[in-house]
Amino acid sequence: GAPPTAAAADPLGQTLNDLWRAFMEADAESKELRDCLETQQADFALLREHTDRLEASIDTERAKMDAYHADKMRAIAQQMRTMADQVELRGEVERLREQLRRAHEDDAFRAMAQRAASRTA
Repeated sequence: GAPPTAAAADPLGQTLNDLWRAFMEADAESKELRDCLETQQADFALLREHTDRLEASIDTERAKMDAYHADKMRAIAQQMRTMADQVELRGEVERLREQLRRAHEDDAFRAMAQRAASRTA
């Protein structure tokens, strides 16, 4: 703005001019600082927004990893159940084989006994 007085020869006028100039400079600096502060606040708001998005993304990834690990653990448990079932089936097959072997032995023994009985008859 224009100084309140143009009387440079007048010491009071000069002082007023100096004060007015100092005020205008301070006002301009104040506006610059306000602008800078507003820019920083906008930057911080943007940073906060990015941080929130990043945290949400991390939570999503963590949930995916937890689900992935849970799936892996379920798959491992299923494999273990399958192996246990196979071992149980093998044991059952062995028992059946043993019964069959005994039945064959019993049949062979009966056949021998019948042949012996028919010879003595």
